[in-house]
Amino acid sequence: MGVAGGQVREYHVTIDPEKLAARSVTLQQVVDAVTNTNIVASPGLIEENHKLELALVNGQATSPDQLNAIVVAMVNGAPVTLDSVATVGAGVEPQYTIVTADGKPAVLLNIIRQPDANTVTVVDEVKNELASVQGVLPKDIKIAPFYDQSLLVSASITSVRDAIVIGLILSVLILFAFLRNVGTTFVAILVIPVTVLATFLAMYLVGLSFDLMTLGGVAAAIGLVIDDAIVVVENIYTHISRGQSRHEAVMAAVHEITIPIIGSTITPVVVFLPLTLLTGVTGVFFRSLALTMAVALLTSLVLALFLRPFWPRDSSKSSRERLTK
Repeated sequence: MGVAGGQVREYHVTIDPEKLAARSVTLQQVVDAVTNTNIVASPGLIEENHKLELALVNGQATSPDQLNAIVVAMVNGAPVTLDSVATVGAGVEPQYTIVTADGKPAVLLNIIRQPDANTVTVVDEVKNELASVQGVLPKDIKIAPFYDQSLLVSASITSVRDAIVIGLILSVLILFAFLRNVGTTFVAILVIPVTVLATFLAMYLVGLSFDLMTLGGVAAAIGLVIDDAIVVVENIYTHISRGQSRHEAVMAAVHEITIPIIGSTITPVVVFLPLTLLTGVTGVFFRSLALTMAVALLTSLVLALFLRPFWPRDSSKSSRERLTK
């Protein structure tokens, strides 16, 4: 979490040169004394219950009286305190970054999630916490979001949902228009939701979360995962139109199309897999995209080739008659 803008209180020490000269104290002595007595230091580690704990000693001054009591030098065996050579007053830190909202001074609170945290969950919990503390804040303080990354994630989820729905609808219309068989059309379009679910399962197993890249990979793969099923179905109906039985058509079509369909599916997978070898921040982003698309394409290939036993058993005769006509 980071804070930008706003005023941070601090104490200002104003040196009186005449008092320094009268007590034979240099400016550097004052600076060193104030610096050395306002520190947070670790004297070492404490071993307790088979654990090592870091010990911290806080020597910071928290009030003007504590600052005034700092001994800046010893002159003729007598201590010279800060209040005898300087004046301590309240002030604020110099502002190098100014934050405004609606033309008024504001404070920007940046909340950064941990790598394993869910963006949407973090945002929801932050909103709940802000709502709970709103009642104890002064009425003239207004809390408003500046940049909400969860909106992008939610929009990506919506895009994936819309892509799945639109893909299913178009696939149903096109397949049914050409095949005129409800059962075979259903088996073909079943590839899309099953592929998406299998991709989500693979993401869970490898530790990938729902982010812009993984959801983008799923959305981009939606248009590709139905291709294998359509090719297999079309080839089966080509053999059925030649007068073959259902079993003969399925076996011949799958045997005929297996090698070409594997090659056409492996090609985009091979294109995306090198992205997993990238390093740094770029590698983290594109690795998620490549893995989700590869899993989706390979899953659609397996479903297209091995769902053939589920083709409707009564479709061969009626379909053959329609195709003959």
